[in-house]
Amino acid sequence: MKHSELDKKIKVHMAKYKKETLGIIENGVYQKRPYEHILPSLESNLLPMAQWPGLFKAQCSATSIILYPQKHLLETKYIEPHVYANHLNSSQVMCINFFSPLCADEKGKEILLNLICQATGFSFSKDSKIEWCEFEKCPNQKENTSVDFYIKLTTGEEIFFEIKYSESDFGSANSKTTNYGKQWANTYSKMCQNSLLLQSLNESSFYKHYQIYRNIVLIQNKKQFVCFVYPFMSEPLKREMEEAQKLFKQTNPSQVAEIDWVELCKIAKEVTKDTEYCFHYYLFEQKYILPLK
Repeated sequence: MKHSELDKKIKVHMAKYKKETLGIIENGVYQKRPYEHILPSLESNLLPMAQWPGLFKAQCSATSIILYPQKHLLETKYIEPHVYANHLNSSQVMCINFFSPLCADEKGKEILLNLICQATGFSFSKDSKIEWCEFEKCPNQKENTSVDFYIKLTTGEEIFFEIKYSESDFGSANSKTTNYGKQWANTYSKMCQNSLLLQSLNESSFYKHYQIYRNIVLIQNKKQFVCFVYPFMSEPLKREMEEAQKLFKQTNPSQVAEIDWVELCKIAKEVTKDTEYCFHYYLFEQKYILPLK
């Protein structure tokens, strides 16, 4: 599906969801204009967590999303919201809505690891358990960019997630704020040299698919994995991923996975069946997955 068509369908769906499910009539504002798929405030964009008392609490403000006190975090974690976090189609909030309930305790983390293994086909060490989860994780301080979601296992494996929903592309580097030559020379050229999958990549190729390759370049050993989650019905996202994959797909695909949101949601409902988390993923599906017509 072309981006313009998919974007329109998602926004129409979200406008209906805002009015009929959330009961919110007031529209949020973007560039001084009201839109039906935008919330007047950020709070209502997080799915309710009341069905798990004590496991997870979420509080929003105009400047931060605060997740606390979660057993997988050593201290309060303040997440800087994206500019469009009050948009119902925000991929950042979608990521939080999907993963956060399963990060709250050991039972949830066991289900989450099972979910990831089924969805990606990744193979981890025997007896692996999730040790740590984090949103907006900065895995390399020198490179200084964040991944949408991060998991560390007790056996040393790391999983980096890139999340997309209604975006038209995965994202390119900003030429207005970035000195490509200096950044490549000081950071990414060295990371590519040490990468398992991108050793032959040059500067122009790297920046052509920057948002994809800046994730894959994090794979520096056999215990690091990258997962891209996006709607496969998006023609531009699928096309961009296929083009970017040509440089690494035949090298070692077992450490890179792409998952369709429809399939991931289906698996989530299956692995949480008969648990306290099950209803959450029906709510998630109701909000984010376009109905078949």
